[in-house]
Amino acid sequence: GDDFTAATGINIPWQTINLNTSVPSVTVPQAYMQNPSNYYWAFTMDGLSRGQGREWAWNEDAEYSVGNGFFRKIHAGVRAVDRSLLTDVSEPGSGYNWQAVSQTWQLGWDIPTLAYLNQFPSPYMTYGFPNFYNGGVPAPSPVVFPATSITTGWPGTFATLQSYQTILCQQLNPKCNYSWTPASLYPKAGATPTGGVNTQAEHTYAGYFTLAFGTELGEVPVDGEIGARVVRTVDTADGNLVMSAFQIPTVAPSGHLLSEYVAFPGFVLPITARNNYTDVLPSLNTVFHWRKDLQSHFSVSEGMSRPTFAQLQAFTTLGASISNGVETLTGTGNGNPNLKPTKATQFDGTLEWYFEPTASLTLDFFYKHLTDVVVNQVLTVSSQDTAGNPYNFTVTGPVNGAKGEIKGLEFAYQQYYDFL
Repeated sequence: GDDFTAATGINIPWQTINLNTSVPSVTVPQAYMQNPSNYYWAFTMDGLSRGQGREWAWNEDAEYSVGNGFFRKIHAGVRAVDRSLLTDVSEPGSGYNWQAVSQTWQLGWDIPTLAYLNQFPSPYMTYGFPNFYNGGVPAPSPVVFPATSITTGWPGTFATLQSYQTILCQQLNPKCNYSWTPASLYPKAGATPTGGVNTQAEHTYAGYFTLAFGTELGEVPVDGEIGARVVRTVDTADGNLVMSAFQIPTVAPSGHLLSEYVAFPGFVLPITARNNYTDVLPSLNTVFHWRKDLQSHFSVSEGMSRPTFAQLQAFTTLGASISNGVETLTGTGNGNPNLKPTKATQFDGTLEWYFEPTASLTLDFFYKHLTDVVVNQVLTVSSQDTAGNPYNFTVTGPVNGAKGEIKGLEFAYQQYYDFL
């Protein structure tokens, strides 16, 4: 899908927040907020993406009756599933081509003033939020937004907004010439690949075997099933490590020196990953028939939940930026192809009273112990600057980094009021 965003900005001179009412309220200078001359063109953000998936599945099952002894029936089956996915984004990492037009942090060293609407004319509109907070409280003030025609006119309208940054920058540095390129899934011939393509495949092969049984413990009939499932999973992922180029600014931010900053080259490195594992998942399910209208279920089993394709991407992005005069080195691990499945050892027990043909009261106790839960953690990835010196980038990405427990009691009442 495609996403096009343009934004205005405003620096509000004051605001009051009242938290002493049931619904908090905000008061702002409405006349100031409704004056387009107080707004500036803030940024543009465009992003393109596409995805294509395919799945093939096959299964066979068999059943054999043993007799009326302890073991009653044998169930067995096999499963095979092949899944594949191709995704492509125009902007690896965030998915959006965010570019400043004029921001307060650029003032003084990059641009002399903001791109105010009355000085840089482009279509805008005022919107008053008529149903703010579902009509519960009045909106603080109407706000001035870019007109819809700004986004529907992409890429030409975005190029116009971005030209304002060059105009302002040239007032401090006549050689300044910001180059804005619209998002595209298909780079020009000879251009460096953006690394936005990610392909994945998952092949799973499984077989199960269960024995149905029945007996009596004293005068209590007991039946159930015992068995196991064996699952083989093979995952492959092809993606990229993408480093965004960063150049040292021509003018240092106030209070800083150009020698504090380092430049990084832009590059795309292919990543190929393969991960496979086999899981044996036993299970036991029993039913105790205490009376005709009273029974209990007891089950114990092991289960697993595989990571999603989004979590298994072989796709990492690195970038440098300047914030408040400080160069920061960050990145995003959009996925981790080496993730393992989250596993659960689970117990479940019930007491069920069927006091009417269509009515029941049920008490259920459940417990799950989870391992290899997927969470996002901060990692470090090393990359070199244009001089060949290594630097560590702070990257956030998914890992098997947690475990936990889920336990509780559940009470249920169900009845069809067929007597009405």
